[in-house]
Amino acid sequence: MRERLERALGLSRATFTEIRLCRVWSTTVAARSHRIELATFGEDLGGVVRCLVPGFGWGCAGFVGADRIDEAVCRADALSRMIPVTTPITLASIPVRVWESALPVPPEAPRLGEKRDLAAHLAAEMLGVDRRVNDARIVYQDSVRDSWLVTSEGSRIHDVSPTASVSAVAVAEEDGNVERAVVSFGARGGLEAVTGNAEAVRGAARTAVELLHAAPVRGGRFTVVLDPRAAGGLVHRSLGHLALAGRGESSLMGIGTRIGPDILSVGDDGTVVGLRSSLTYDDEGTPAQNTIIVRNGVLVHRLHTRETAAREGAAATGNARASGTGSGPTARLTNTYLSSGRGTRHDLVGEVSLGVYISDFVASAWGGDRVRLRAASARMIRHGELAEPVKNVELVGDLLALFGHVERIGADFSWDTAASFCDDGDAGRLAVTCGAPHVRLTDVAIGDQAG
Repeated sequence: MRERLERALGLSRATFTEIRLCRVWSTTVAARSHRIELATFGEDLGGVVRCLVPGFGWGCAGFVGADRIDEAVCRADALSRMIPVTTPITLASIPVRVWESALPVPPEAPRLGEKRDLAAHLAAEMLGVDRRVNDARIVYQDSVRDSWLVTSEGSRIHDVSPTASVSAVAVAEEDGNVERAVVSFGARGGLEAVTGNAEAVRGAARTAVELLHAAPVRGGRFTVVLDPRAAGGLVHRSLGHLALAGRGESSLMGIGTRIGPDILSVGDDGTVVGLRSSLTYDDEGTPAQNTIIVRNGVLVHRLHTRETAAREGAAATGNARASGTGSGPTARLTNTYLSSGRGTRHDLVGEVSLGVYISDFVASAWGGDRVRLRAASARMIRHGELAEPVKNVELVGDLLALFGHVERIGADFSWDTAASFCDDGDAGRLAVTCGAPHVRLTDVAIGDQAG
């Protein structure tokens, strides 16, 4: 394949040409309660060519099938010459790399029977928790992404990336009251990477049952303790998104802006071994790295593509990611984290006389510079102890002011193994990972009645 792509590069007259070719094998198995609803295996082959001519804009042409590569190169070259620009587009320099993945291609056989058995087993585990759990939904998915990147600068990168995930929804009902709870887990690897997680789906079933009798939280301002999943989700949805160069939200804060207290440090690290959103190289060929976004409460770096880095006089950070085989890369998050502080959950909760403890977030909404995050589950904190469960808990805050409410950060850091995705509108959907310890915030608005 490398020789085929190099020949296609020679057809371009552009100053810079990049060809990215991806073949993706994927399986999906869906179970609902006692039946299998779906079992599929698919294969997708396609890519995109990008050309850049001095004084002109990007020419991009997608293609499906390896026999369309030459045509796409010629089309992307021609398209670039049709888009004059007043401000020249430049690219930050990166090292030329020739790299070959150590993983084998093609992938393992579909093994749909084993994956069907896993989905059915997990659904049965949820249903067995309590008679009030009357619906259990499991979706198993895996994929192997075999990608090539060749550029006119000389980079030749061949990567093979397998990932697997399971998503589960438990539905509990009693006396006409219906509650749902969700859980997911994902990892780099195949079927074996996500086996042995029956307790996680049983936990979702127990949460759904618990919510049946949980009272709605009374809106107001509270001291809030976030578990590591919730803290990581907050960092991703707020500081992470604001740090992506080239997005409208990034204009809300400049380098040097104080975001929070000195104990607050945030980064994005695409090099963490074993996480499903880790990279060796991004989709422009920039090596993955650990980039500090916020250091001691101050914004110090953005996350860049080669183009946005050159525009801001910065270095490319290895965050150029494309969501599909035929889409171009934009600056996206990988493994976003909040650095550890001091103390345990017991320490952070024990000092609170009245507050709310939030476990994970299941939804988020944006409105201007405001964010609203809905908790997956929550409990009241009373006199330093976790008390009764509450529902309809939403954390509401100003994007730039919210982290000023951080009072304490724990030392119990962990990476979230949930099968999380970031859906970024036109830029598409990509796997992401978050990591954090427990975090305590003071005077935070909870619920629609919050002032």
